[in-house]
Amino acid sequence: MAKKTKRIRREWSNEEIKLLEEIFPIKRTKEVVEILGRTNSSVKFKAFEMGLKKVRRGKWSNEEIKLLKKLFPIKETKEVAEKLGRTIDTVATKAHDMGIKKVYLLPRWTNKEIARLKKLYPTTKTKEVAAQMRRPLISVVDKARSLGLNKSQKYYYWSQEKIALLKKLYPSGNIEDLAKKFGRTKHSIRKQASRLSISKKSKD
Repeated sequence: MAKKTKRIRREWSNEEIKLLEEIFPIKRTKEVVEILGRTNSSVKFKAFEMGLKKVRRGKWSNEEIKLLKKLFPIKETKEVAEKLGRTIDTVATKAHDMGIKKVYLLPRWTNKEIARLKKLYPTTKTKEVAAQMRRPLISVVDKARSLGLNKSQKYYYWSQEKIALLKKLYPSGNIEDLAKKFGRTKHSIRKQASRLSISKKSKD
């Protein structure tokens, strides 16, 4: 009888743990698995071990859904989010789940554009991808989703140079300005500052 080979468990690196802590609460587990290149069970067990939980999203009322159906196809997602009092990501995800799409009279994506999107999207800020490809942001997001594209681990990784710069600028810097400078969300900036124990300077 052939002996079963024992699977060797791969240890989690500090970078993977930090990334898991940042993205597990706000992303679907399937996306986290793809970004980290680990199995579903490995991600779930590590998240449980670290006490990480998904951010609960408030239940959508019938009135909100009606408004989403009315506004989403013809308004910018940011504007719809502000109207509903929800995050852009939550609104975009809900619209995607319900099959609600933007009414855009745009040319079809060419093979050349798709190839470029596949190259840029994993490591580049989505807004920059949209600017480079001269397409609306929601068009880029929808196409990336239809192709199953996700941001890579490199996109979320903080280099030592960026960490040093954050330590220097965060105490007296404006969050919005820092988010633009680093090409990250305000949430990501605050999260990294908290992880590094960087505080804002108190106003006298």
